[in-house]
Amino acid sequence: MDFSSKKKKKPKNFLPPDPPQAEVALTPAKVAEDRGPSTATVVESAQGGMEPEAPIKNATEGIAQSSTTGYPYDMLLARVFAQIQALNPELMSDTKRRLVMAPPCMARVGTKKTHFTNFNGICRSLNRDPAHLSAYLFAELGTTGSVDANGALLIRGKYQAKHIEPVLRNYARTYVLCSTCQSPDTELSRDSRLLFLQCKTCRSRVTVKSVTSGFQAVTGKRAAIRAKTQ
Repeated sequence: MDFSSKKKKKPKNFLPPDPPQAEVALTPAKVAEDRGPSTATVVESAQGGMEPEAPIKNATEGIAQSSTTGYPYDMLLARVFAQIQALNPELMSDTKRRLVMAPPCMARVGTKKTHFTNFNGICRSLNRDPAHLSAYLFAELGTTGSVDANGALLIRGKYQAKHIEPVLRNYARTYVLCSTCQSPDTELSRDSRLLFLQCKTCRSRVTVKSVTSGFQAVTGKRAAIRAKTQ
């Protein structure tokens, strides 16, 4: 068989390979530069220990420290205790102020009257008006009386110290001691026909009932009583 009639295939021209180039080591910094400046900041922070977004962090710390800049903790703590000592000195001590009241001294006057000799001193220890305390005593005992020139209370009837002590104790519990902190440093004030007990220690304010006299039987003639009052 003759194969000369067939066309021969031309050999392909092969291009010589490119000369080998020096391999460039891809470091994290190089990769970060190709990606942009923001990424470079983050990558350098991860490798080199630098804090990313340093201006933002410094601004946040500045806001947090703006109110206490230049004031150490010890100085602020000393200032707080100084304010407490100036405004509420009793809070700085372990002992609380107690209400100390002398026992009532009673003396017999005749056969139908009793002389409360240290009535004025008890009013000063309770820091209350003698008229208010005497009205409470008369209402609780169901009797009448008056205050003499020396400040002693003259009560109609026969009474001993054991009869007066529970009445004074109830008066102090209702009109003297604070119901919140049990402090005797209080005062009575009237506002809109209401009687308030205001504490100077804890600033609490509560309403207390007014002193009302109980039932008193009329033993004399009504015409003579009306004539005395007119």
